[in-house]
Amino acid sequence: ADNKLGIEKRVSWLEEIKPKIEEVYSGKICLKGEWNTSAFNNSYSCFAPTIGTPENEEEKNKLAITIYNWAEDAKNRNLEFIIGEIWSGPGWKGRERTKKEYVMALEISKGKVNGVFVLDSISPRPFPAPAGFEDFKCMVREFYNQN
Repeated sequence: ADNKLGIEKRVSWLEEIKPKIEEVYSGKICLKGEWNTSAFNNSYSCFAPTIGTPENEEEKNKLAITIYNWAEDAKNRNLEFIIGEIWSGPGWKGRERTKKEYVMALEISKGKVNGVFVLDSISPRPFPAPAGFEDFKCMVREFYNQN
């Protein structure tokens, strides 16, 4: 929505669209996007940000702090915190992310999130799937069944 509307219009649009969704849908409404949006005035059921795959120890520590802060804020706002997407970051050009890096992102968020959205594919084509696994859904299921 930011690319199409801009940040300010997106915030008002998120507030306007929610009642229209509730007219036809009675389940939880999860908002994927930036945490600091005013639409997170507890009107949405959950927050689903995109998290990156850490490439090194510094990125791993930074992600752990971010996940902790988001989890605490979600708890304080009475929102569910769900991983909306695991992104392989801007470094996808010239370097494939590995299954290990995706699992590391799941490990960091384990116990702090209420779930993970699983899309049909890990990345839109023509971008390559990460090295080491074919099916993201199976990888997430395997991670949570083993841990």
